[in-house]
Amino acid sequence: MVRQFLQSPIYAMINPRHGRAQCKKTLDQWQVHYADVDQMAGSLSGGNAQKLILSREMDAAATLIVAAQPTRGLDIGATEFVWDALRAARDRGCGILFISSDLDEIFELSDRVVVFFSGKLVGEFTAPFDIGEIGAAMTGAGL
Repeated sequence: MVRQFLQSPIYAMINPRHGRAQCKKTLDQWQVHYADVDQMAGSLSGGNAQKLILSREMDAAATLIVAAQPTRGLDIGATEFVWDALRAARDRGCGILFISSDLDEIFELSDRVVVFFSGKLVGEFTAPFDIGEIGAAMTGAGL
């Protein structure tokens, strides 16, 4: 299958050198540690694989990003890098639906928090956040 693609006329329009240069630029920008741009993504460490995926999904043209647990398993430095990238996307007008089980992370990055309980919207909060109110909504108190 790959061999057929490489021999197809469409592949002749692709500039592999340009593609590798763009790949290297993006991987370096996202601080992904890799041996070679031709390295298989599956051979990267978990954190580097996660940054690779984010680098692919969070391009400058994105108008909406759904970020579900984007920092799970990352070290502190990589987490800060992802937070900065999400903030930069927000600042350029991109909408971000941020899903995380880490309340500190949610409070750090969110302008608004929406809580669902048993499939129903039970609370909507804006910064500064009151952890007591949000916690009560999360447990279904006051329903």
